[in-house]
Order: sequence, then C-alpha cells, then structure tokens
Amino acid sequence: MLLLLLLLLLLLLFFLFFFVLFHAYSSCSWSSIFLCCLSFSSSSSSSSLSYSSYFSSTSSSSSSFFFVFFFFFFFFFFFFFYFLLCRLLLIVLLILIPLLLILILILLLFILILLLLLHFFYLFLPLLHLFIIILVPFHILLILILFLLILPILLLLLLLLVLFLLRLIPFSLLLRIILILKVFLILLFLILILLQPASSSYS
Repeated sequence: MLLLLLLLLLLLLFFLFFFVLFHAYSSCSWSSIFLCCLSFSSSSSSSSLSYSSYFSSTSSSSSSFFFVFFFFFFFFFFFFFYFLLCRLLLIVLLILIPLLLILILILLLFILILLLLLHFFYLFLPLLHLFIIILVPFHILLILILFLLILPILLLLLLLLVLFLLRLIPFSLLLRIILILKVFLILLFLILILLQPASSSYS
C-alpha cells in the first residue's frame, strides 16, 4: 500500500511537471527569448514578427492539447497500477530496476575507462596533435558520461530508500550501500571537476 502511494505520488509529480512545462511553453516566454536572439543575429524584424504571431496563435491550442493528453495519461497509469499490478509484481520490478541500473553503470564505467585511457594516451604523447580533432569530442563525451553515471546512482539511492520503507532490506545493509555509493559519487564529482578545465582549455 505504501509503495502504491509512492507510485501515485511520483506519477502526480510527473503530471504536474509536464503540465507546468507546457504551460510555460504556451506562455511563449522561452520562445520569445529564442526569437529575440534569432532576430538579433539575423537582423530581420519581419521574420521575428511572423514567428511571434505563429506562437501566439498556437499557444492556446497546444496548451489545451497537452493538458488533456497528460490528464488521460495520468489516469491510465493510475488504473493500471491499481488494478493490474500486485505486490509480487511490484517487488519483482523493484528487483529488476536496480539490476538494470547496475548494468547501465557497468557499461558507462567501461566507456569511461576507455575514454580516460585515450585521454592519458594523448597527454603522454603530445606529438600526436592530429588526434585533437577526435579527442575534443571525447572530453565532452567524458563529462556527459560522468553526469549519466551520477543519475543512476541517485536513482539507486531512491530505490534503496523505498525498499527500506517496505522493510525488504535491513537498516545496516542500507547504510553500507549508501556509504559505498556516496564514496563513488564523491569520486565522480572530483573527476568531473578535474576534467572541466581540460575540456575548456581545448575549446
């Protein structure tokens, strides 16, 4: 029952997030800023006026459409979780989701190790300046992978807290896993901080 309430709360937050997002889009605040930048770069006021009239004409229809769409989307998932999912299936999902996140972490760590090897290979062999065209996107990809590594760890922490609230794991095991993940997060943040000046120097 507690897990069902948590799922409903997550769905409600998901619904509210997209409703606020598309309501902000329909108010044309970001689009007007983007169109001002376009008009400033191209110095064409007629195109900016045509774009602004287009956004003002389609804002009401898009907001109503997305509101109805996410309203039915929310209630579909509500009835799906309430009538179709049992407790056993929820426990299976709570086991499968961390396993998938761990597999994603292993894959991203493997790519991260490869990119770090390429990074140090370039640093120790400075005569190979032709590889800079290849290695500058690698620095950007390296920072992106680090961000993608941080996100599954945070999701794992959230799932561990849910499992602890359902009394499926003991408190001592929860503390050990959180300590390991916290150390791993600190190392990832340190690598990210150290790699940001390197990527900015290449740009």
